[in-house]
Amino acid sequence: MSDQEKRDEYLLHWQKTRKGPYFDFQEMPASERLEFEMLSEENYLKILEIFQGEENPFFMNYYSDNKALEQYKMLSFEYGRYSSNHAGCDWLVKLKDTNIYIGILHLYEMSLETFLDRHKRCTIGFAFSQQYRRQRYGTEAVQHFACYVFDHFKMKCLLAYTDKKNEVSIAFMQQMGFIQCDEKYSNRGLHFFELTKDSLVSHQ
Repeated sequence: MSDQEKRDEYLLHWQKTRKGPYFDFQEMPASERLEFEMLSEENYLKILEIFQGEENPFFMNYYSDNKALEQYKMLSFEYGRYSSNHAGCDWLVKLKDTNIYIGILHLYEMSLETFLDRHKRCTIGFAFSQQYRRQRYGTEAVQHFACYVFDHFKMKCLLAYTDKKNEVSIAFMQQMGFIQCDEKYSNRGLHFFELTKDSLVSHQ
């Protein structure tokens, strides 16, 4: 049996036995200039349009590779939305005035595990089209997203990470109020950051 066949068999078993969903993933309210669409069967291909032609070594491969995107969609919709310990969801970001899609927001590692307050922290990620950077759309989207996650899911801490060579992302997160916390994690190729609501508010 090939690796793909094993994955398909596991997914089929998961679909038959899964419970949940355990988390209330829903559409996110709009911000001043932006609207947010939960990723779905109807809009997931917009990811390829958003990042078409961009060569960024720090981007996820499914931003530009259709096969990788199909696999990500399957895992996200069939597993991520229903997991009790590794749940997640994604939202596309688009401009209110033109309906142009400009980026994506990721929420993952949601958990019901209460040990060490695991259920009070999760991980977020984000990426935006080169064409719409340096216009504070990213800042507006991530601030709005973080506030939504803190309030809607009652989180105490948000984690984000990036490649140590990604100076733009590092500077952006520090500007947003994220505090570097590499000592808590062991991946040498990444910088890790944590964000509390107080720190987010103080940097707005």
